[in-house]
Amino acid sequence: MNRRWWTPDVLMFLGFALTMLVLKREASMVDPGTYWHVVVGDKILDEGTLPRTDWLTFPFAGQFWVPQQWLGEVIMAITHRLAGFDGLLLMMVTALGMMVTLFFHRLRACGLSIIVAMVCIFLTVGFSAYHFLIRPIIFTMLAMTWMFKLILDFENQRISIARMTAWLIPLGIIWTNIHGGVLAGIVTLWLAIGGWCLAAIIRFPTPIRTWADVGKLVAMGVAFTLTPLVNPLGFDLFKPWVAIMGSKVLPKYVIEHSPLNLFKDSFHLGIFCFGLFYTFMLISVKRIRPKVSWVIPLVWFALTIKSIRQGPLFASMGILAMADFLPWTHWYARLKTAGPWFIRPDDAPPIPPMGWRVWVIPGLFVALCAGLQMAKVPVPVIGSGWIVEPSGVYPVEMLPQLKELNDRSPDGTPIFNDSDFGGYLSYHLPRLRIFMDDRYELCGDEWLENYAQMLFKEPERFDGYANQWPFQHAIIDRKGKLRKYLDQHANWEIVQESDCAAWFTRKAKPDSGVEK
Repeated sequence: MNRRWWTPDVLMFLGFALTMLVLKREASMVDPGTYWHVVVGDKILDEGTLPRTDWLTFPFAGQFWVPQQWLGEVIMAITHRLAGFDGLLLMMVTALGMMVTLFFHRLRACGLSIIVAMVCIFLTVGFSAYHFLIRPIIFTMLAMTWMFKLILDFENQRISIARMTAWLIPLGIIWTNIHGGVLAGIVTLWLAIGGWCLAAIIRFPTPIRTWADVGKLVAMGVAFTLTPLVNPLGFDLFKPWVAIMGSKVLPKYVIEHSPLNLFKDSFHLGIFCFGLFYTFMLISVKRIRPKVSWVIPLVWFALTIKSIRQGPLFASMGILAMADFLPWTHWYARLKTAGPWFIRPDDAPPIPPMGWRVWVIPGLFVALCAGLQMAKVPVPVIGSGWIVEPSGVYPVEMLPQLKELNDRSPDGTPIFNDSDFGGYLSYHLPRLRIFMDDRYELCGDEWLENYAQMLFKEPERFDGYANQWPFQHAIIDRKGKLRKYLDQHANWEIVQESDCAAWFTRKAKPDSGVEK
């Protein structure tokens, strides 16, 4: 084996990629946004223009809505046309693999052994895995990782302001048009610039040497802040961002927008424990004053407590910052005395920088997978037909009958649905118009609140929807309160059930309400 090509970094990428292709075969598809992102991207490609109104739902048909993630959706649609959902899974795994390989390299470069570095990677991936879904937000995770790497490199005087600027400006433009997470990048950059200026005043470690450096950094920050203006939607792009960030209802009902809850699931507890561990390790730094880049992850830990959506961003910044300050902790010195199982010996050869050779074999692996998928070659794990639609999340068993309904229905026929099924139905049933999906900036807080009240407390609110719109079919959660309500309803009867859904149809002669 040629060690110039088969380095530990290369093996990490390949091992991670294969593991994720296996573990995420079904789990990567559980977000309904995966489907409607592809539908939106297809529409943009077919029409050659960006839509400005909704066409997928019947309550909001013709209402203002713009594809704020249009570039990500176009990339997803092209990938889907070439290689199906297998190609989208490969694209997600490739992006995550690049992140993990960078983490692994930085951990080894700071002196950790391969085993300890792998344990750190395992924990970091575990804390962030709840966001490993086929969506444009994956690019935000990758972009934030790269941006924070640039911040660390500049603070450690590995790169100049000019080089940092040359990376950040095009990154900001691309990031803006793929996902609104560019706002997180803007906040992080200004935290760094402001922190460096403050550090210069109080004589803490800072890369700023002259007033000219201050001017260049501020100019870079302003330029990066203005990159969201470079988009084909103009100021309309910012309306969904404002609606989502300003929503008071989303944190109540949507898991990824909810505050951190230690009793909710293991992911919440894991990311909280990582935050405590990071804080503990930072406090244990000796012989040097903390750098600004080491403090920034603490800000994102606080934001994660407010919204679990920020957890993967905190985890990626935290692991990179820890790789920078670990050698300055007293725990590092103790581990060093425990032998080479924990810390590489002083006489070990230094870890070389990540050069282009690191990405050759991973690139060939990704090309092989993509070729098999585009050629429709059914090879397990890396070929076509591997990914599976989760029947416990979507009405997969009903799909043949639903497609028959789609084929015999006029274009625009309304169908009521649980919001979690919206994207799936829009993708598979193009002639039908759904009730809603998870584009919550489209429906607004008042609508979402009323819908949530119907699901969790007052299922009789369904009658108001049924009286207002002439839909004849309803695909709802199989185990919810609405299911029990419609089971007893005089106007509705069940047609079919699946693992997660119940299909009701309106009776020929509608009555006034629930049977007595």
